Amino acid sequence: MASAVTVGLHAVDYAVFAAFLVISTGIGLLFAFRGGRQRTNSEFLMGDRKLRTLPVAISIVVSFISGILFLGHPAEMYTRGTQYSMRMFGYALASVLASVLFVPMFFRLKVISSFEYLEARFKSKGVKLVGSITNLVCMLLQMGIVLYAPAVALQAVNGIPLWISIVLTCSVATLYTTLGGMKAVIYTDVFQAFCMVAGMAVIVIQGTIKVGGARKVWELNSRDGRIDFFNMDPDPTVRATFWSTVFGAMCFSLSVFGVGQTTVQRYCALPTLRKAKCSVYLTGLFVVVLFSLVTVVGLVIYAFYADIGCDPLRAKQISSANQLVPYFVSGVLNYPGLSGAYLAVLFGGALSTLSSSLNSAAAIIWQDVLKYFFERLPETRKAIVTKIFVLLFGVAGVGLAFLAKFMGGHVLQAFTTILGTFTGPTLGLFMLGVLFPFANSKGAVVGCLLSTIFSVWIAVGAFVYAPHRTTLPTTIENCNSSGNTGYNGSSTGALREWNAAFDNDSWAPEMTTPSTDEFLESWTTPLNNNNNNNTLPFPLMYLYSISFNLYPIIGLANTLIIGIIVSLLTGGCSSGGKVDPKLLFPVFDRFCCFLPLSIRRRLRCGVEYNDNNNNNDNNGDDDNDGDYDGHVQKLNHEVVDRRHENDFVCCFWNKDDEFCDKDDLKSKMSTGFLSKKSANSSSYSSPVELRFLRQIEDAAL
Repeated sequence: MASAVTVGLHAVDYAVFAAFLVISTGIGLLFAFRGGRQRTNSEFLMGDRKLRTLPVAISIVVSFISGILFLGHPAEMYTRGTQYSMRMFGYALASVLASVLFVPMFFRLKVISSFEYLEARFKSKGVKLVGSITNLVCMLLQMGIVLYAPAVALQAVNGIPLWISIVLTCSVATLYTTLGGMKAVIYTDVFQAFCMVAGMAVIVIQGTIKVGGARKVWELNSRDGRIDFFNMDPDPTVRATFWSTVFGAMCFSLSVFGVGQTTVQRYCALPTLRKAKCSVYLTGLFVVVLFSLVTVVGLVIYAFYADIGCDPLRAKQISSANQLVPYFVSGVLNYPGLSGAYLAVLFGGALSTLSSSLNSAAAIIWQDVLKYFFERLPETRKAIVTKIFVLLFGVAGVGLAFLAKFMGGHVLQAFTTILGTFTGPTLGLFMLGVLFPFANSKGAVVGCLLSTIFSVWIAVGAFVYAPHRTTLPTTIENCNSSGNTGYNGSSTGALREWNAAFDNDSWAPEMTTPSTDEFLESWTTPLNNNNNNNTLPFPLMYLYSISFNLYPIIGLANTLIIGIIVSLLTGGCSSGGKVDPKLLFPVFDRFCCFLPLSIRRRLRCGVEYNDNNNNNDNNGDDDNDGDYDGHVQKLNHEVVDRRHENDFVCCFWNKDDEFCDKDDLKSKMSTGFLSKKSANSSSYSSPVELRFLRQIEDAAL
């Protein structure tokens, strides 16, 4: 291992990084003095619900990721291959499901905090507090970690003390979030997303040129077993398979895109439902593009070192796979300004996640806790109170970042792993309320808490009894006697600087795999190893060896199963009164039309949905959203004899439905009843009404 030396950057690197920070702060200052100047909570937290679709979609993506992605994901591709990258398709599927299940409901409720739904649905502030406080704690802990990771990287390249980096980063994010509110966060995210994509694209292009072309990159990775997208092994203890990566990521990101505070707050800030749904659809597309780009970065880096025959990790040039990208950028792509651009990539991810978390945490604390105590305050004072909490959360983030510094690598892994176990139970809490009308507050609280405890137990057990890590083979046959890669096209001085910066004695033990996914993945491998885990009973060892990708699914399933059982045992439909149809998704009527009406009525606890009032985006006619609900209800009463629309549709699936009179509908069609209604512009003249009548006519025919 090389000895420590003074680390420096080119002057242009400092200029690039400084410009990045100045522009990020300047955007916040711009929105601080535009419009209403963030004087009300409506503007500060929701942008007056007048945001634009594309910036919101980009902001959702970059708040979902962090700079840690640009360290850990390429390292995953380098050491274990591409199977893990299939998670991006799980993210894309989740964006579609979120648009169908959650976006219409949350948008029509006009919520600020997503946890307001839990109070309305379960008629219990306790359920809301369980969800909001848990989410708030996790958000704060995440802020500390995403602050710490890029700060360590900055210390590695130029020797700036860790505390200066942490305070500087948090100060910038807190400043523009406090001054500019939601609009500043959104448009700063857009700028930072551009920096991230541009920086990683430069690495891909220049790295590919260094290797000798895209075909050679693919051939080298394919030759050494890095290309593996479809491992269809059903064994849940296999670390990464097609099933666990796609469906595990889908469950995890459905919690983020569907019910996560940062996402709900953003799409509810758009002016129309069509735009809200479009923003979430675009999020899935952007995630696929971004993850594809970062995947290629890992493949390019592997191809380069495989081609020269010297793995810097095995050669002890670096002490952790997470150091591969900065080592490659400084040692191989040693162009003036590129190291500064890569720092901007890392800090862009950190600032976007941090600012989004600050704004969302303030929304939670105000809407779910403080609102009841300060209801009589003027709007300007309410906004001031919210801004004060943004500042307080920023200070808390700094403290937690310093706490992460002193916790050490293994404790930090366990700490972040436990955070990852909350996504499944949290999603289960919302899905219990959305899909099951008979679920009550007792079932929700018990299901969520027991599921969380179980998930934490598995995570801690997997950490304590971790199987050995398994990685794909590499070569060091062409490394020289000093352990250097022997690459003549790079700056040996830069190599020494990065090597010293990443020296194991300086900071690597504190920086071991900082992301949630990376923490989890490192110790969830199959059982066939020579570890001393034979002291545990086989069922426990099997449980602890389940892939980390499946943790969100386990948490979701446990919450639903326990919540349903407890709800039925404590009264079910009769325990909480009738549920507002606006708070439910008619899953039994949509997907169980083959069931008799009597069974479906029991499953929905007597709730009569107006489907168009709940989960129909009106085919995008956003201008008529408010009137459409009333038109549909009127037409349901007059045209289909007050029958519920789902029953009307289901009667064509179930001929035995006692309320389904298909002959009567055909009779009305033959007498021109519906056609006359459609043509009678004096009674129903709007395009919305006419389109609905035509749909009924088509169905009856």
